[in-house]
Amino acid sequence: GFMRLFDFDKVEVLQEFKHHERPVKSISYSSDERLLVTTSTDSQSTIYNVSRKYEVVKMIQTDVCGPTSGAVLSHNCLLLATIGSHSNQVSIIDLTTFHTRFVIPCRGTIIQSIYFSYEDRDLLVLTTDQRLLYYGLFEDKEPQLTKEIANLHAEEAETLDIHPCNDYIATGGGDRMIKIWNF
Repeated sequence: GFMRLFDFDKVEVLQEFKHHERPVKSISYSSDERLLVTTSTDSQSTIYNVSRKYEVVKMIQTDVCGPTSGAVLSHNCLLLATIGSHSNQVSIIDLTTFHTRFVIPCRGTIIQSIYFSYEDRDLLVLTTDQRLLYYGLFEDKEPQLTKEIANLHAEEAETLDIHPCNDYIATGGGDRMIKIWNF
């Protein structure tokens, strides 16, 4: 996949980079607007520095690509979570050292998407078998599964967002239903 920087008004390409060999599946800006992370089906996540004209900070190879890929930056920009090996584990990477801090196995399911809570205390994992898994992130301790919601929707949950105050989670599914969950 290519990254092209456009002039919005003139709709012209200013710069072009090729960093992914396969389709790009997710894009996420950091909350402080300094970083951009992209993932693709080539088992790679790329972190860019926005203020340096999207210069590559680091390219991170995941284990084995599965049916889904994705990455999300923590709100404090200290952690990167990526969907890894066959889409059934999450790797949490320390962005100060670029080393993997934790690997969370989610055996028996396929991870659809991942999210950090706004205070970065929880990692939420949305699975294709209609579950929402909450993992507590406690300093340097292994993440712990603290809560699980099964049967989120009658059909596949398609999207999720977290209220900025961490009070609610909204999910939307193939059943044309929007559900608001007290977080």
